Amino acid sequence: MQFNSKLKTNYLKGVLIFTLIFFVLIINYLSIDCKNFIGILVLIVDIYSIIRYKKNNMLLFVFLALTYFDYSFLISKYLSTTSNLTSVYEQLKYSNSLMISVSLVFIFHLILLLFIDSKKCINSDNTYVFNEIVNNSKKYILVLTLITAAIIIVLFDYFFLHLLSFSRAMYEYLLIFFVFGFYYSKKTNNKLFRNILFIIMLISTAINMYEGARIISLQPIIAYFFIWYENKIDSKKIFLVFVIGIIVFTAFGLYGDYLDYGLDISNLNSKVIIDTFLDRKFSLDTSISSYWTGLTYIELTNIIPFSDRISNFIQYITIYALKGTSSSYEQLYFLSRKYYVHYYGGYITSYFYYWFGWFGVFIIGLYIGKLMKLTSKLNPSSSDFQKLLVIYFVATLPRWYLYYPVTLFRGMLIFIIIYVIFNILLGNKANNSERKTQ
Repeated sequence: MQFNSKLKTNYLKGVLIFTLIFFVLIINYLSIDCKNFIGILVLIVDIYSIIRYKKNNMLLFVFLALTYFDYSFLISKYLSTTSNLTSVYEQLKYSNSLMISVSLVFIFHLILLLFIDSKKCINSDNTYVFNEIVNNSKKYILVLTLITAAIIIVLFDYFFLHLLSFSRAMYEYLLIFFVFGFYYSKKTNNKLFRNILFIIMLISTAINMYEGARIISLQPIIAYFFIWYENKIDSKKIFLVFVIGIIVFTAFGLYGDYLDYGLDISNLNSKVIIDTFLDRKFSLDTSISSYWTGLTYIELTNIIPFSDRISNFIQYITIYALKGTSSSYEQLYFLSRKYYVHYYGGYITSYFYYWFGWFGVFIIGLYIGKLMKLTSKLNPSSSDFQKLLVIYFVATLPRWYLYYPVTLFRGMLIFIIIYVIFNILLGNKANNSERKTQ
């Protein structure tokens, strides 16, 4: 009886979601402009997701972040207006771009809901995913030493020496080493390496913040707290930390703006910060800027032939995934800047609309939906690979949602390569003993 009831609920949920998707596609096909209404629906789905999955800490964080990012662009252009980037919208050449863009975001969130079963994503008060389950063996110490050394070398060269030609590329994916380091130090309860990595993270964050970089500083912090403070995190604390984080990162965002425009830092005070919050209606400037850039990608579909767009994607997942910036691949944001003024980034849905049209939002929705499902099912008996992958996925959320999806492709490739290397170093015997312990 219970099984039939659950099956019926899932069926009705699926029918409702597909009906809404079909409705949005039809009104776009008929060129009916109701973008503000769709914007309201986006917020409703976002808030529903927060309430629905509030008992799973990682999903709660993910949906809180997505809701804030979406609120920011909606309040700036659809549901109201804010002063930042208002003039750049005058560059839009096609009247349906705003409608298409918000519709893509709405469909994307609907697809995500198809993959997550709320009954299987509730954290138990007595069961934690990242428990210590192996002894602090020499193999783990070796791996942690290599991880720490790699992080120190890359950071020192990137910030001070500038000798290594690949340090910029390595710095972009240094989060992967932090994730592995935090995970293995927690797994072996090695507080020495935990503290070393934590201090390195703080130093790196301080330098990044000083230089006005925010998102790249946030990623290892997310990984660290979900791994090491899993047993002390609850929904109330996540909400509180999230609000504090918004205030801190807005302040540092203003600091970065002052640096970029050569303004006097001494004029940046609490009044300026408060006035900025009120003026922007508590929105995130990064999200607004990124959404605008994504709009330019949608506009480009009217300019660039479909065959060229498909070719760009193929190069993205082949040439660029393998060779990175040393390849001949032309980044989409560079291509877009030939026609529009923007500040790089771009909503992930806009990337895939540029590459595949409406079908693109289903491709990326299925991909992220699978990763969301993996996140919802995470438990103590999950494999090392699944735990590490989920942490990397959650920690890179601001990057792949607002900037560019490179972490989901090239980043994932590098992640898998590093995992295989460390797995070989740890040896099969160690892995077998872990499975028996689990």
